[in-house]
Amino acid sequence: MGEICWATSIGSFQMIRLILLTTFGFFASVGILLADAKVPTKDIDGASDSDVVGRLAGAFIIDYYSTDFDEAEFPLTPIKQIKGPRNKHNNYVYKPDDSITLEGKRTRIVYLNGSNDSPLKVVRSYEKELKAKGGKVLFSCKGDECGGGTRAYGGGGNHMSLGHVLWDRERISRPNFSNGSCAQFGSAKDQRYTLVHVPAENAYISIHAYRYGGGTFCNKIAGYTVSAVDVVQVAELEAEFVTIKAEEMASEITTSGRIALYGILFDSGKATLKPESKATLDEIGALLKQDASLRLLIVGHTDTEGAYDFNLDLSQRRAKSVVDDLVGTYGIGRERLFPVGVSFASPVATNDTEEGRAKNRRVELVKF
Repeated sequence: MGEICWATSIGSFQMIRLILLTTFGFFASVGILLADAKVPTKDIDGASDSDVVGRLAGAFIIDYYSTDFDEAEFPLTPIKQIKGPRNKHNNYVYKPDDSITLEGKRTRIVYLNGSNDSPLKVVRSYEKELKAKGGKVLFSCKGDECGGGTRAYGGGGNHMSLGHVLWDRERISRPNFSNGSCAQFGSAKDQRYTLVHVPAENAYISIHAYRYGGGTFCNKIAGYTVSAVDVVQVAELEAEFVTIKAEEMASEITTSGRIALYGILFDSGKATLKPESKATLDEIGALLKQDASLRLLIVGHTDTEGAYDFNLDLSQRRAKSVVDDLVGTYGIGRERLFPVGVSFASPVATNDTEEGRAKNRRVELVKF
């Protein structure tokens, strides 16, 4: 009886193994059928060249990102492994000794270049074009000289690569099995990099070129040169917030019990009111004079730049600065106002973008 049960168990195990292999094979086959393995003949929908610099003849856009305001950090030296724990993707962490952080309009375009265009040709072509516009190369490297691993932008459980430093893999939005996804999650062979500043355009252009090493999918583009051209046109974020009138404040507070204000401004890391805050403070003063019974919490909110405790103290001091000004300049009784700082504990938008961080930096009036 024992032998029969054992044989039955073996048979069951083999059956399960067969089912698993068949299932895996099915999904692998579906993946291959879904894979965009063709060499592109047109740009992906909605993509276009930057107005600062174009592309080499025969190149097509396989990934695209553009926004009116974003932050970018570009290395000025090779990346080096730093001490400490691995990152969220289980990679050893690498950073450059020196870098430049920029804010402004950002356009990142990933091209698949012609079959005869090497990474060297691509980078030198861009350098030549940009130098003709008065551009200056700030940093360049090739292969192992750039530091880090040999992957493009994806991958975990190993070493961060230059691509990982240039662009977070989680920001790659192209569908699985597409050329744009494959080319950025594969290996980066014959890697070349250059960072150019064009003063006339107030722009910095990062060009990362490499040969796609191929993989399970998209092998028809294996060996082709991929170039990620990241253009930042440096500019300050334009104010998009208008001064809210006292009547509007009163209506919103009556309806919601609170109102968020963006016209109260401070320098980064400081609690001193900027002169540009006067228009909004005038309206708060008018609001409090119109309704002598109104009492308000003045609540300071920050983004996630810096430690929580630092921002908690900063938000408290900013709220107090508002209270002090309303008391000293507008003659409002201090007993009607209570300053509160909450650090970044109550965001209204993501802190992963500058647009979101700008919305989180605010002062709220809360009726109590």
